[in-house]
Amino acid sequence: MRCCIAGALTTLVLAGQAIAEYPASWDVIFTPATPPPVNYTFGQQTKILNQNTTFPPAALPLPCDIVYDRDASITLRDRTVIYTDVFRPVSDGQYPALIALSAYGKTVPTLPQVDAPADWFSGIAKNESADAAAFVCCGYVVVSPDNRRAGKSEENIHYWGRVDAEDGYDSIVARYVSVIRRCSATATPHGRCALEDKSAELEKVRVPAYVIADGLSVHHSLGAVEGFRRINSNDKWLRIDDTQEWYDMYAPPNERDVLRFLDHYLKGVNNGWQQASRVRAAVVPGKFVHK
Repeated sequence: MRCCIAGALTTLVLAGQAIAEYPASWDVIFTPATPPPVNYTFGQQTKILNQNTTFPPAALPLPCDIVYDRDASITLRDRTVIYTDVFRPVSDGQYPALIALSAYGKTVPTLPQVDAPADWFSGIAKNESADAAAFVCCGYVVVSPDNRRAGKSEENIHYWGRVDAEDGYDSIVARYVSVIRRCSATATPHGRCALEDKSAELEKVRVPAYVIADGLSVHHSLGAVEGFRRINSNDKWLRIDDTQEWYDMYAPPNERDVLRFLDHYLKGVNNGWQQASRVRAAVVPGKFVHK
């Protein structure tokens, strides 16, 4: 996705067939979500986060000025409204966007991730998502939507499955422009069992992929390697690290490695990424084996 940035963000609207609930036959029981804290700040606002600003206990100073758009609304195809924060360069232009739709909460600043040193982290990042300080200053837009019921977003949280997937799709195809862009979308019915609804059809993934597996905590190891094996792309890379996933994610050399991949495929930069080893596996005490 490329974002056309021209001034402050406006409301985003999509139209099409509503996919908003699990089938009644599944008899899904929803429980009340924890409300936001009493001091939760809400309301659309745009401001500049100045270069060299820090957000303790995070200790990484912002390497450039960053535009922070808070609580921009996205209206999904079933008219549900969710809210997103956006971090973008100060100069108008077209920039690739990195989008992380989740229920973890988008409010910043955030604490450094466990195991990640404070001076690696700026504090303007969602849980387990891109640090805006690392990516906006390299010409990207970081988009952080709250999914249904998280924060002030409407309706019920539908963890994983088709509803979550459709909302992610809507969040991606919505263009961040100075006018509302309407797009028509269709979707197939839910005619599947609850377990199948949670299983991604990875063979349909044909886009370039850089898959990183946590080789230490084994929390996502099997799924990452299996996903790498099954995705139907000729342009795919796998790196199995020897550290905890959050430590790995925010380590500056690894952020630069991800930027090389993104720059090549989203900006067309000829930076030698295609020559990178297709599989890199760290073995104790931390050396990479290239194959």
